Amino acid sequence: MSENERIVEMCELLRKELFENGYSYGFFLDEKKDVPNISLGFDEEFYRLLTTEYRIQSPEISKREKVATCLDAVLIMKEILLNRDIESKIWMIFQEERKKVHSVLSFELLGQVVYLELTPQSGKKNYGKEILFGSEEEFVEYWEEQNYLVREITHLCEPGAEPTFFLEMLK
Repeated sequence: MSENERIVEMCELLRKELFENGYSYGFFLDEKKDVPNISLGFDEEFYRLLTTEYRIQSPEISKREKVATCLDAVLIMKEILLNRDIESKIWMIFQEERKKVHSVLSFELLGQVVYLELTPQSGKKNYGKEILFGSEEEFVEYWEEQNYLVREITHLCEPGAEPTFFLEMLK
């Protein structure tokens, strides 16, 4: 198996879980799914719950309920990769002008840093496409060139935790 085939194989495993299983963007709270009306952006009630009640979900809950935020989706990806002994990192990217905060995952395989956007929001610019970088620095530069603040948050993404690092950016 060539190096690129191994990278494609790992990306296909991630796509298989997050593309083929019908995930919705949202979260599971108080025994019900909370999913926004995306046609109008985040509706007020969803946004209120997201910024007050939401806690990072375990991959088990996200997979069982087929609902995930960007943080929840990257935890699913991280778990899949870790089960194959591939380390990954979770990043917060923030665009101040638009008050837009998002989390993405990168992993290193065969000397390449791989970024694959699989958050259950198909309107994302790079949705479903893997992008390869020669280094983590190149990955960070990619986002900074698009006017995003980039911060590694892997250690902060624990199931059950309040995503205060996101909430601070939205204020």
